[in-house]
Amino acid sequence: MTRIGRIKFTETDAWYHLYSRVAAHKGVYPLLHAVPMRRLIKTIEHFSAIYFCDPAAFCVMGNHYHLVVKFDAQRMVSREELRTRTRLMYPSQASQIRIDCWSEKDWEHYRRRLFDVSEYMRNIQSAFARWFNFNYQRRGRFWADRFKSVYLEDKRKTGNQPFLAEVLLERYDDLDGPFQEFLEANKLSSHMLVLAQKI
Repeated sequence: MTRIGRIKFTETDAWYHLYSRVAAHKGVYPLLHAVPMRRLIKTIEHFSAIYFCDPAAFCVMGNHYHLVVKFDAQRMVSREELRTRTRLMYPSQASQIRIDCWSEKDWEHYRRRLFDVSEYMRNIQSAFARWFNFNYQRRGRFWADRFKSVYLEDKRKTGNQPFLAEVLLERYDDLDGPFQEFLEANKLSSHMLVLAQKI
């Protein structure tokens, strides 16, 4: 069965509500613990510094997470800026040597990729899954299925982060957050609103 294409906007800035669930048995909450939660948040921060996007709010639950993010409209980007982002994406010396051999077509493919919400989530989900499976001696898929995305048409022109966080809060009326102490203790960006629920 052919899967339905994801709605994405590239000509204008676009706000999305993204969420994904862990492939786990009922009553298993791997994201509830501090170490995996912190790692997921830092993974989101890492790839947000590479892609042309701005996460405004997120919520890490026991077995799933939500993320509200604005993606920039596609535009031309200098080679210098692209190269800086490749160093974050592919930090090894061997990778950088291969990048030296990229063609114009390769650079254009990479530029377009950095504006793509699907590629962004693929990087976040695969990087975290590899880390979790390695550190917790786990095998197999970590995420239950494709991540879900909702285009927030009515939020696309606002930069009001508390307002954007309402997208998450309207789904949960018993959240324990925001965790400012968690942000400070783990040296996370203070502009991100972190919410968590006790399961």
